[in-house]
Amino acid sequence: MRQSPSSVLDTLYAVAGVDAALDSVRKDLDLLKAHQSQRAEDSAISLDETQERMLLSKTNSKLVAEILEVPELEAELARAVQQVEQSLSADKKLQEEKNEMEAATKDPTTVSKV
Repeated sequence: MRQSPSSVLDTLYAVAGVDAALDSVRKDLDLLKAHQSQRAEDSAISLDETQERMLLSKTNSKLVAEILEVPELEAELARAVQQVEQSLSADKKLQEEKNEMEAATKDPTTVSKV
């Protein structure tokens, strides 16, 4: 059997990539609005393009399974999406804690919220 790229999957990933990019832009805009009144050095908004982003969602997993006509794939993709979401959430929380610790060490008058 000769293997060839799937144009259907390429299209699905392209659409998912656009959705992820739009979500990222919305989040960045929300961050900018939230920090608008602060000084630029205090806001420290990171727009790191190397940050991982979700391309698939539970909705997309159903669409992929339907298009590929593999109903079992929906459950596997949904499980994978959930695992990645949990991992990204944990990474985000760790980064926030790291940023708080760095801020606290820079400003010794900062009181811990723990």
